[in-house]
Amino acid sequence: MTIAKKWPVSSVKSYAVKSRGSALEPFQFTPDPLGPEQVEIAVEYCGICHSDICMINNDWGNSGYPLVLGHEVCGLIIATGPSVKNVKIGDRVGLG
Repeated sequence: MTIAKKWPVSSVKSYAVKSRGSALEPFQFTPDPLGPEQVEIAVEYCGICHSDICMINNDWGNSGYPLVLGHEVCGLIIATGPSVKNVKIGDRVGLG
């Protein structure tokens, strides 16, 4: 598989909740620029865990909406910041 660096990304398709307790629905946004020590992951799989449910319901009092969930992902690195070490474009990674 060939991985092409495609940063900057103009928009990201995701799912988000738009208010407390609402259902996930399609959501598109423009990401912030990639930081020097950040990577962009083309997400292949994503999990929703109990902490995501707590954030949907604002159980901890710190949720902001719209809220894109799913912080447990795996996929391929498609872009890296200039100071990234130990991983490269094309690496398969997991993020918890």
